[in-house]
Amino acid sequence: MVFSSLIFIFGFLPPCILLVWASRKNNILQNIILTCASLFFYSWGEPKHVWLFVITVSLNWIMTLVAKRAKKDTLQRIIGSITILIDLAILFWFKYAGWIGNGLGCSIGSLVLPIGISFYTFQAISYVADVTLLNKYPAEKNPINVSLYIAFFPQLIAGPIVRYEEMRDQINRRTLSIDLFEEGAFRFAYGFCKKVLLADTMGIIANKAFNAGDNLTCTFAWLGAIAYSFQIFMDFSGYSDMAIGLGAIFGFRIPENFKCPYMARSIRDFWRRWHITLSIWFRDYVYIPLGGNRNGKLRMVINIAVVWLLTGLWHGANITFVIWGGAYGTFVLMEKLLGIEKQLEKATTKGRLAYRFFTLLTILILWVFFRADNIGVAMNYLRQMFSFGLEQFDETLLYITELKWAFLGSFVLSVIPFERINSKRTIAWPVIFLLFLVSVSYLVKGTFSPFLYFNF
Repeated sequence: MVFSSLIFIFGFLPPCILLVWASRKNNILQNIILTCASLFFYSWGEPKHVWLFVITVSLNWIMTLVAKRAKKDTLQRIIGSITILIDLAILFWFKYAGWIGNGLGCSIGSLVLPIGISFYTFQAISYVADVTLLNKYPAEKNPINVSLYIAFFPQLIAGPIVRYEEMRDQINRRTLSIDLFEEGAFRFAYGFCKKVLLADTMGIIANKAFNAGDNLTCTFAWLGAIAYSFQIFMDFSGYSDMAIGLGAIFGFRIPENFKCPYMARSIRDFWRRWHITLSIWFRDYVYIPLGGNRNGKLRMVINIAVVWLLTGLWHGANITFVIWGGAYGTFVLMEKLLGIEKQLEKATTKGRLAYRFFTLLTILILWVFFRADNIGVAMNYLRQMFSFGLEQFDETLLYITELKWAFLGSFVLSVIPFERINSKRTIAWPVIFLLFLVSVSYLVKGTFSPFLYFNF
């Protein structure tokens, strides 16, 4: 079950809202309802692996209780570390074992990747780390509270990745309000329109370009790369908008995940704006524990390399993701060592614009590796992008002309922060509501594609 489906909007969500709001004076009952709803939501889309999800939640709840009963902090950390290693081993087996096995020539058979395993595993690790390794909180005795934190359906499948410290107090104590409900409904409708009207439309061009092979022309290659850049942003940020909106409807404040990333002035700035919760997670649970930048430049270089290798692998078991993550790590490291951002503060307007153009071009090229099925496809695509020469522009111009409003809408929503739109919510509501109805009509006609980040 996905947010941009009729069964979710008209079948699952209304009774869930009614039940939660009917029990708005009883926080414990709300938690039970939302936990049951979340498990039903997950089992609807992933019936074969719901057992794995239940085991993961149960394991982390039980092991943290066991760890906190240990009298010595050292033993507590050992138990917590073992639990995290088990979480990572499960993730490794389903996501990477087949890839590595095939690379070594010893096939272990076909493993189906459970939906959302990368996201809910990271949330489980956040809980265990905060409780046992960092000793921030006592272990949660109520299994419903742990289950709700890991399983909360608005951000279960594709984030944002919420850390335990951000949800703990809200799970134990929150207030439903009409104002928050209205804000959440607006945010959900806004993200829904981005996904159905813009992301799926841009996907038509991107899919045609990346599947063209040797028939791809230079101009259409550039158009396809630009379309994919818009597609993945509208798709993933649209999902995050919907998740944040749903959270607000049920009284939760889920952290922002995007802040106009294509307006970034540098590569480092891009990653402060793109998939923010993943960057923060790696900073708090990998980079800082490894020592961050506290132990000299060499150690910093190693730590950054580890983080970006893991960032690439987190997105998928493919050499293209390793190259994608490694390239970003290289650029981030170079900017940090060369003090690029401090230099930009002193640079001329032309200098800042030139580096912003370089940043966007780098992002665009690296999306090719992210989208391509393998390194051969990626290199062929880049070769076509830079094979400038005489060619026919008919197909490129046709798509630009036919889908100009989708390109314009994608551009506008890429440069205007949601806060500005939300500040004009009273004025924007009629437009968003009309576009929401149009989006629903697309679903009725059967125009649907799953969220891209479901694959990760």
